[in-house]
Amino acid sequence: QSYAQCCKPFHAREKWPETPLQLMRSRYTGYAYRLPDWIIDTTHKTNSDWQSARSKWFNELLGFCDGFYFNGLDIVEDKAGGDSEHYIEFVARMSSRETAPASAPKGVKQTLRRVKWQAGSDKIGADFRERSKFIMEEGKWMYQGGDVDFDPQATIITEDGVRLEVAKSSPEAAEELRQEGSEELVQQLEDIQGKPDHPAFKKTAGRTFKAS
Repeated sequence: QSYAQCCKPFHAREKWPETPLQLMRSRYTGYAYRLPDWIIDTTHKTNSDWQSARSKWFNELLGFCDGFYFNGLDIVEDKAGGDSEHYIEFVARMSSRETAPASAPKGVKQTLRRVKWQAGSDKIGADFRERSKFIMEEGKWMYQGGDVDFDPQATIITEDGVRLEVAKSSPEAAEELRQEGSEELVQQLEDIQGKPDHPAFKKTAGRTFKAS
């Protein structure tokens, strides 16, 4: 969908997103289009990033917007948690800018310098994966918070066709295989779990990685 079809009506306040997924996409696009007010207004007050000092929060968000290129959004899982609770797992595709726009406020340039200093690079990939929680309040979906430290699952298909659901840090998975006498699979599983950057943990919607 084009921006006009997807998110512009929300940003223009013509209507409110009817689903958490619509809200998720509108927030990501809000970052890309430098719309801190929309990010603020769709963030629930229980979110750890929520601030009562709106102007300060606005400038911090603007610095974040101007510090990165927003290259795409992959939805991994869209799952209801109840009538007023919803979870979306996604991968945000981002990369840092080499320099802030010349017209950017001083605070924006300071934010970008800090990001690059922390990364030790002038231009870095900044993709991240998050499991977001949305809650319904007064008839509106709001972004309640996100967990970037969750233990994602990946489906692995071994050479003999065995399918494994693997978590990055689950010792139980290896123990179950060991009890079944599958030492070869145990070794493969432990090897994968010992490598956080293994392709098995970079699954996006519709993809399944094959273990080597």
